[in-house]
Amino acid sequence: MRCGAHRCENPRWHCACPDCECPSNRVRSCYQRRLADTPVGDQPVRIELTVRRLHCDNARCERRTFAEQVAGLTFRYGRRTPALRRTLEAVAVAVALAGRAGARPAVVAAQCGQPDAAAAAADGAS
Repeated sequence: MRCGAHRCENPRWHCACPDCECPSNRVRSCYQRRLADTPVGDQPVRIELTVRRLHCDNARCERRTFAEQVAGLTFRYGRRTPALRRTLEAVAVAVALAGRAGARPAVVAAQCGQPDAAAAAADGAS
């Protein structure tokens, strides 16, 4: 399942610089972000966002450009939603327990479209 959102179309939306918190709506560029999210049923979910890269208007700020973040959904360099991160962290704990305790969460990780994460957690536990 794919969800799409475009935030680039409305230049009136201001975003604050993460360093100086100066608001800016001066768009430098837009780009696509793809995030993995928790599955719906047994279908993996991908969220496709179009986000803006903005100029910081504060001359004293060292940061020249920054990317807008969607509160509660994105963070810098993140490729997974916070909900999926929590799920995968729970899977890693369960895999570390091994045996029957780790079997069900490993299945959940495979359903999330993250079989490598479950395998990596299993390798780290051994």
